[in-house]
Amino acid sequence: MALYLSRARAINMAQQLKTKICLMGTSTILNHNPSLIVSSSSCKSSSTTKNPFGWRWKSTLAEKQTDLYTSSEESEDNQAIDFPGGKVTYTPAMNFIPESNINRVPCYRVLDHNGNVIPGSDYEPVSKELAVKMYKDMTTLQVMDNIFFEAQRQGRISFYLTSTGEEAISIASGAALSPNDYILPQAMTYRVAHHSTSDDSTKYRPIDEIEYWKNERSPINRFRKWVESNGWWSDQEEAEHRNSIRKQVLKAIQVAEGKEKPALTELFTDVYDVPTQSLNEQEIKLRETIDG
Repeated sequence: MALYLSRARAINMAQQLKTKICLMGTSTILNHNPSLIVSSSSCKSSSTTKNPFGWRWKSTLAEKQTDLYTSSEESEDNQAIDFPGGKVTYTPAMNFIPESNINRVPCYRVLDHNGNVIPGSDYEPVSKELAVKMYKDMTTLQVMDNIFFEAQRQGRISFYLTSTGEEAISIASGAALSPNDYILPQAMTYRVAHHSTSDDSTKYRPIDEIEYWKNERSPINRFRKWVESNGWWSDQEEAEHRNSIRKQVLKAIQVAEGKEKPALTELFTDVYDVPTQSLNEQEIKLRETIDG
């Protein structure tokens, strides 16, 4: 994820990002005049890495995608993660570094695979209130995704995009910002779910690879372990929260389904202030199809 911000707010933003985002995995800061780029390679990677040939980067077999040590010392901060497109090393320190076209930006993190704070990491505590809210918001996204995905399969909604594999980036980025901040996030993550309800990602990536990133590399699981280790969360609270969110989402769907459907014209007028020629043509063709 790359966050672009003005120099005036760069130092303060870096501190907040370091405190909140790093708990789930981010990276170091790049110094790129005249602005600063906070660039982070999440401990996940995109399954659609761009390359000039149009084909997908060859992926290491999922069962072999374990932490690979970059030195003989078996310590958490010397590990590297092997993902489709290449390896990225970990670093426990967030630093301003020169932009480089040679070296990959390392993945900044302060929690190891078991949710423990890495000794010597550049880390500032997050309050119980904020940590629990971040975790609850991420799990809320998971519950919503499951329900709406199934609702689409049942024909109750026409289309849906899940956030599976992107929860940590969305919530952590938001938690690090204040109402007066202005940034443009660019996030790199491993998309665990299908691209949309129109996609079947098992056609272009193995199922065991998906399961590996979903279960073994989940930043939500890692963050939960850390929250639980502080005594701020329990299995009972987990069950109660997920059940509560599920009831709220299902209730919202029932209420929405009971409302009168909007006029067909809103399908085209809710896009631009002044409909384009192509939209007008599409509306004409749709009405001809309906009438004919």
